[in-house]
Amino acid sequence: MASSIGLDGYSVAFARRCHQNMVMGQPISNFDFLERVDGELANLGRLAESYFQDDPSTSLIKLRQFAERLTRRHAALVGVEFQPDDTQSDILRRLKYERAVPERVLDVLHHIRKLGHVDK
Repeated sequence: MASSIGLDGYSVAFARRCHQNMVMGQPISNFDFLERVDGELANLGRLAESYFQDDPSTSLIKLRQFAERLTRRHAALVGVEFQPDDTQSDILRRLKYERAVPERVLDVLHHIRKLGHVDK
């Protein structure tokens, strides 16, 4: 059934979870699991998600902020030094140099950066 509507296993499971929680009256977000790790990161993700249909531009801004925070957290976690005024591009370049992030992830983060006009 899932293949007939073009959904992978994850999408089907997520759709079931959304339906189950909406029936029970509980709001759901793809970013709720981040709350215990980083409340601000979870909040940015939820905001990006909530604005997605009604205000795509605001959603993209929140997604860009999410990506910036995630990048800084990862750089700190793996010991890649950066300054508070470093741009997203600067940090991504350092992460690439240190081989601290898979190339595909860097590509996605650069794409979000460009769409959101991150660098000043």
